[in-house]
Amino acid sequence: MSAIFVQAVADFGVFSGTRENRRLSQREKLEEAILNMATALGESQVERASSQSGMIYRVRPDSFQSASNTIVSLSRRLMPKI
Repeated sequence: MSAIFVQAVADFGVFSGTRENRRLSQREKLEEAILNMATALGESQVERASSQSGMIYRVRPDSFQSASNTIVSLSRRLMPKI
């Protein structure tokens, strides 16, 4: 069974957020997620290359793709293992 999104309820009428990981850049956060999921899948390498639109990544056998698409691809590969 997969998790689903539900409507959040504010505590005392207020939503509180975290200040954790604020020092990390967006790229650092995305790359950490990619490396963590690749490691969980038993992968030892993630290829990274520069393109006109930014960085692209590949975890074999997938093709090169953006960080967000790499995360989605890895998460789908990870799901059957959970």
